[in-house]
Amino acid sequence: MRVKGIKRGQTIELLETLTSIPDGMEIEIDISEAQATDQNNRWASLEGILGSWKNDAEIETLFAEIDRERHIDLGNPINFSDID
Repeated sequence: MRVKGIKRGQTIELLETLTSIPDGMEIEIDISEAQATDQNNRWASLEGILGSWKNDAEIETLFAEIDRERHIDLGNPINFSDID
């Protein structure tokens, strides 16, 4: 059986309900180093991407264009005097 959990201090909180194991039963947990290393590698990859557009003039132009397009008036004015 394989179950994921989160370590909080000396407690491991399981992320799913285990009905096949009774309360109080002694269990053995095998923690894989590959999983911990994989999480660290993911975070390192993400940190490399964060802030990569900082000081990029092209991205500023792109966001200015998006903002301009969002504020374009595409409709006809409503004449409230025609409403009874």
